[in-house]
Amino acid sequence: MPEMASYLERTLCDLVSVRSVTGEEAALSEYIHDHLTRAGVSVRRDEEGNVTAEVGRGERLLVVNGHMDTVPPVDGWKTDPFTPRVEDGRVYGLGASDMKAGLACMMWLAQHVRPHVRTWFAFTNHEEGGSITPRNGVRRLIGRARPDYAVTTEPSYDDATGRLSVGIGCQGRAIASLTVLGRSGHSSDWRRADNAIYRGVDVITRIAAIADGLRPVEVAPGVTSVPALSVVAAHAGLADNIIPDRLRLTVDRRLSVGEDYAVFEAELRQAAEGVNHELEISRLCLPTLADANGHTLAVAREALEKTQGVAPVQFSQGRQDLSIFAERTRDFCNLGPGSIGQPHKANESASVAGMVAAANALRGLIEAI
Repeated sequence: MPEMASYLERTLCDLVSVRSVTGEEAALSEYIHDHLTRAGVSVRRDEEGNVTAEVGRGERLLVVNGHMDTVPPVDGWKTDPFTPRVEDGRVYGLGASDMKAGLACMMWLAQHVRPHVRTWFAFTNHEEGGSITPRNGVRRLIGRARPDYAVTTEPSYDDATGRLSVGIGCQGRAIASLTVLGRSGHSSDWRRADNAIYRGVDVITRIAAIADGLRPVEVAPGVTSVPALSVVAAHAGLADNIIPDRLRLTVDRRLSVGEDYAVFEAELRQAAEGVNHELEISRLCLPTLADANGHTLAVAREALEKTQGVAPVQFSQGRQDLSIFAERTRDFCNLGPGSIGQPHKANESASVAGMVAAANALRGLIEAI
């Protein structure tokens, strides 16, 4: 066990030190490819830099996935986010939890696991960039293979309890551009104009009221999917002496299980009723829920019960690449070492204990399929 912990800590530090903000994954892709090749693992790297390590044989295919990209560093870091720091059993650095701790576990597993089915450890790019872009590595992967089972390694470790959770799905997401239309004019002659900002205030107020009425949906005993509707940006104005004729609102919608894009469109049409407007919706992904009777979910629960005595269930309120795997199979789950609540924040960190726990649980899961 000390040898595993040492490997995971050292490897996570190496991964953190390689910058891999979305669109800049090439250097990290090369590191992972070369590291696993030297270890004697069969590795493939495609033209986009996605890395696939293959272990095991058989007709059925299990994909264990983690994304290589990170978000850009936010304000508030006390140290260089690309210089890993180890303190009190934790590794600090950008992407430590989301999700380079998961990548470190996958690299260890690719060298040690003994699966009974063909298993791909897929290190993919452009997850943080969205699900519909052609550069998303999982979307490219399902274009060339149809997995029977899928496991993502997004953060699922609770530092407070020292326990992992098994993820059973994630919310859907759509983003809208709602443009409120008015009539421009000189600010000194405002009565002849129709200020789009003033029109938009009413629309924003209606959106807020609709958001207040959204209610959680239970997806498993004691586990809910919590829908969300938020205006996240507003843009208007060309100059300080022109009444604006357009107010462009960006509206983010997190879809709960049972909701679809039509629900979102109806909400926005209701909010903009009686107001001249234009509406465009980017349909990113629908909500995703694992097959409750699926083999992957069953063995994941067994693995957690064996390693930690209990198998808590988690449903992600954010979008995950599970939503893309769901286009091919609902026999999936999420189980990863990153700390819940750490992603996308300053001084992000992951615990070595969480990585050890996840590596052991994932090994049990993979070898039971």
